[in-house]
Amino acid sequence: MFVRQRVFNTCLKHLTPGFSHEQSSIVRATIQGQSFRHKSDSKDVSNASGGKVKGHIIGIDLGTTNSCVAIMEGKSPKVLENAEGMRTTPSVVAFTKDNERIVGAPAKRQAVTNPQNTFY
Repeated sequence: MFVRQRVFNTCLKHLTPGFSHEQSSIVRATIQGQSFRHKSDSKDVSNASGGKVKGHIIGIDLGTTNSCVAIMEGKSPKVLENAEGMRTTPSVVAFTKDNERIVGAPAKRQAVTNPQNTFY
């Protein structure tokens, strides 16, 4: 349990620099799998525009193995490609010795040489 908490705190520190206490708490609750609602979640926005959604719609699937992002184009979703041209991105984050953050496939590739600073 101690190692898990230490890894969690290290990740949180790198992922939330400059965040307010409230923002860090939301990230912490999300990562720990706790359910919470933001104040704005309780508003019924479906009737505000006659049942139609206006503006851009984006869907983000933060999976434990891979993550994916899609947008709505008309009535059809379109999955976006990442910088490497793939439609899914490995859910991996790593930090180099210079404290540079690496995500996705590059982070997964370097995991063999930098396992102590790679999180998935």
